Amino acid sequence: MRSTTMPVVAGLAIAAALAPAMAQDPFAGLDLVWVRPASEPACARLLVLNTPRDWIPGDAAVAVFVPEGAEAAVRPLVAALLPELAAVLEVPSRPVEGCRAPPPSPVAEVLGAVRALRVDASAGLVVAIGLGAAGQAALDATSEAVAARHLGAGGPRLAAAIALDGAGPAAFATGALPDDQQWAERAALLCAALAS
Repeated sequence: MRSTTMPVVAGLAIAAALAPAMAQDPFAGLDLVWVRPASEPACARLLVLNTPRDWIPGDAAVAVFVPEGAEAAVRPLVAALLPELAAVLEVPSRPVEGCRAPPPSPVAEVLGAVRALRVDASAGLVVAIGLGAAGQAALDATSEAVAARHLGAGGPRLAAAIALDGAGPAAFATGALPDDQQWAERAALLCAALAS
């Protein structure tokens, strides 16, 4: 008869050895979120939501809009934002395969992601980061008039947007700042994480 003690002890030893590395890695997993551009007849896309280990509904989320061919630029942003306990939605800028609807406006894409994060994923405050040409759409989506036109008067809103075009300094715009999310403290932490 074989003893089961050795495999159990070996498993515990391996888990103990990996525990410090796992504790330093805030990455917990990937969720899939359906995102449909706001207020336009368009096709939905199934996108990846990177979630930190301790992320719960009501926590912050960041939607990163990436130009086609620059997908590698998202990895450092994800790595910087996950330790701040912000979930990160990756939104590639490419057409939906097989979609016959006309391409949505970039602002409708940004606000569709906001709706998906706030309503479907139950995120608290949402920040949009637009890389390259998507930066201006992210900034425009913070406007109350634009958001109301796409999502309605009582719809979800962006807390802030950042445009990173690589050619100059980042541009920043605030939207509807939530009272209950400690925004002033979180904004400083998010900016510091992005600057590093």
